[in-house]
Amino acid sequence: MAASTLNNFCLLSDDVLLKILGYLPTIDLCKCSNVNKRFFQLCHDRSLVKHSDFNSCYDLTDNILQTFLSSSTIHIESLNLNYSYWISGSLLESAISRCTNITNLQLLQCKVSVKRLCRLMSCLVKLETFAFSTEDIQEFHTELTQNSVAQKTLANIKKICVHFKHQLEFSKSISMHFLSQPSFFEYCEHIEELHILGHPSCTKGMPKYFLQPQINKKENLQHLTVLSINDAIDPVARMFFFGTLLEVCKLPLRFKTILQPVSNLEKLQHKLHFVKCVQQVDDLENLDLSRASVEVPNPLFRLERATQLRFLSLADNNKLFSDSLRVIAECCPNMISINLNNCHNITTNGDESAVDVSGLQIMLLNLSKLQHINLAGIHFHELISGGSLCEMLSINSTWKSVAFSPCCLKYNKSNTDNETTISGKRLSSQCDNTNIFGKKRRIGIETQPVEVIPLKEATENGKSHPKLLIPSCSDVESFELIGADFRSGFNKYFGMHPKTFHYQACSSYRVRDEDIVCIGQWKNLKYLQLSGLHGILKGHCLINIAKGCVNLQKLYIAYLGLSGHCSYMSSLCAALPHFQKLLDFRLEQPHVKLDQTFFRALGSCQNLERLCILSKNGSFDTEGVTVFIENVKSLIVLQLFTGSTLNSSRALQKALSIKYKTSRPALFITIHPLFHNEMPQMSSNIPAKHLDDITILGSEVCRKPPGWQW
Repeated sequence: MAASTLNNFCLLSDDVLLKILGYLPTIDLCKCSNVNKRFFQLCHDRSLVKHSDFNSCYDLTDNILQTFLSSSTIHIESLNLNYSYWISGSLLESAISRCTNITNLQLLQCKVSVKRLCRLMSCLVKLETFAFSTEDIQEFHTELTQNSVAQKTLANIKKICVHFKHQLEFSKSISMHFLSQPSFFEYCEHIEELHILGHPSCTKGMPKYFLQPQINKKENLQHLTVLSINDAIDPVARMFFFGTLLEVCKLPLRFKTILQPVSNLEKLQHKLHFVKCVQQVDDLENLDLSRASVEVPNPLFRLERATQLRFLSLADNNKLFSDSLRVIAECCPNMISINLNNCHNITTNGDESAVDVSGLQIMLLNLSKLQHINLAGIHFHELISGGSLCEMLSINSTWKSVAFSPCCLKYNKSNTDNETTISGKRLSSQCDNTNIFGKKRRIGIETQPVEVIPLKEATENGKSHPKLLIPSCSDVESFELIGADFRSGFNKYFGMHPKTFHYQACSSYRVRDEDIVCIGQWKNLKYLQLSGLHGILKGHCLINIAKGCVNLQKLYIAYLGLSGHCSYMSSLCAALPHFQKLLDFRLEQPHVKLDQTFFRALGSCQNLERLCILSKNGSFDTEGVTVFIENVKSLIVLQLFTGSTLNSSRALQKALSIKYKTSRPALFITIHPLFHNEMPQMSSNIPAKHLDDITILGSEVCRKPPGWQW
């Protein structure tokens, strides 16, 4: 801090300085405390450190954390260290155990063993909210039985979040053990919320055992109102969750939140206790039944009584029709967020040849409180009576998150646009991603100089439907434009191909740069995904978006243009220097050449934290990668999955990991051939936070309730 600035600060009173410092994140308070003695005392004032949040704070080091906790021991009541996977486990135990006033402790994906967890619980007797990760839930219960003080602490806890991270076996001969025994529920007397987080599990790896909990003291769970599991294909977490659910349903509970994606309702509906419990929906606020084929209306889930429902996810459901949306529109007036991703029958009433969009129209008109909507994966080729889909969406001026398919922007009319230079038949055959990594015929594309499309010209030449959303929906923060035929190639390792998915060629190939260039007018946009847009060839729109979306933090691009030739790299390199606030960047495109020009452009994003690139037959420049990591000090995740050899990939990964092991402990580097046999084992070592956020690509809009903590 400059001397003149520091002198000016010294003129301010303590109360004024505390007010100013209150706007800083906890990690910045740690840094400011080094200015002088006065700042050290102020930065550790009870009002500032009472709720300390280091969630995903990649600047945190062992020394910084130890100094902070030792100086704020008696003041801290809430401590969030989620995803601090590089911090020493011994330090976490020794430092946190002295903060005896903590009521909220979150240690998801931290290096804390089962023994350390129990010792921490025995020191923190005031604990009410506890989030942690475990590799062995059976061992956790065993340790609890030997620690009576930890049992008393657990008896007072109201909110528990457990992240399962089991070691997977990849051998050809795997022996699985199914266990049924008591769990930590035996000591939970006041639990109100239970959250289970599964680790994204590779379909080729299996855990050592599966545990179904025995709940001998069901009265311990009589206060439960929130029950959730995340959308991860984790058999261990799912068995634990649904085993608990079936026992809990024997109690007369009234849930406020039930989040259970990928549930098998066909089997559960024969469980009388389950049916009786889930019919008590009067108080329900959040409901996730994604990937479950359930009809609406449904005698099992009486949505007509769920008038308090604010979040509803029915993604990947092929039994939803236009009339289903009518029911939702009439019965759920308080809805804020709805996920209909890949519900491709909502524009019909059972007969795919007869289009009926009246249900969607009524839903958009009636649910006036909607702020988040996901319509991705749906082929939408007809005009609503009130206009296009974008025109209908523009009636609502409070949208925060929107996702839909590019075929919503082009409609089947008799006077179809014939200005395309590539015939629909030829292009649809090239863009069929049913086998997205299959061999495809290259199409030569004439190279042209990179130029920015004038915004006025782009929106006036032809009807650009997205621009209809811009004037009335200026507060949009998340936007996804995902081709209805698109699935990320990496997702096949994790079973992320819903059964409801089906491919059909459509008019989405006619969506061009000029159709989406207006996205750049969303000044508040923080997250953007453009995937499976086969008509985006030169990518000139990326430059306009980069210059306009000045607050963009997450940019995901996948399969723009033809898969046999990447023709937009020049535009991308020209756009990257304008993304000054970019934190996460994901690029998935075959045949990409990651040369020094690309890494030099990407190096202009000085705040970049996570980078993931997947490219079939792609290549990277070793020196370009090395210089890029050295220049971008904020980088903590580098993932390169290309066509490079295993030896060259391992050599570079090892050299970079050793180089920055001490100076940048949070940095996690993964460089690996995309189609190597060891890919499943390798991916299981990636921290779940990064694997779920940026490696596995899916639609993020309306995936969780608004403001959801876990």
